[in-house]
Amino acid sequence: MRSFQRNFCVSPSCPLLPLQLPSPMETHVWFVLPDEFKSVSLLNQYIVDPRSLKFRKNVHGKPELVWESDDGQCSSPLHFNISHTSSLIACGVTVNSPIGIDVEEKQRKN
Repeated sequence: MRSFQRNFCVSPSCPLLPLQLPSPMETHVWFVLPDEFKSVSLLNQYIVDPRSLKFRKNVHGKPELVWESDDGQCSSPLHFNISHTSSLIACGVTVNSPIGIDVEEKQRKN
């Protein structure tokens, strides 16, 4: 597993490279600073218009993304899971494979 900090470029003069999806069994962990998260839309950094995203519920009632390619064909859905505490947020995203993620405070508050 690789862990690294991702700094986003918000300037039009700094074009973004296309998103490279991980290969099977490869995991990327990205750490985003709170100021970065508040100042930019993460989806926009991947040149995805959030309004273009479509959701559906799977057979278990869990929301999932429906992704349409340029030719209008639906590919396999992206799977995602979100977990949060008062100070942490984790989002896991996979292609063609369900995912579960959980975060907890190091010291639980009673």
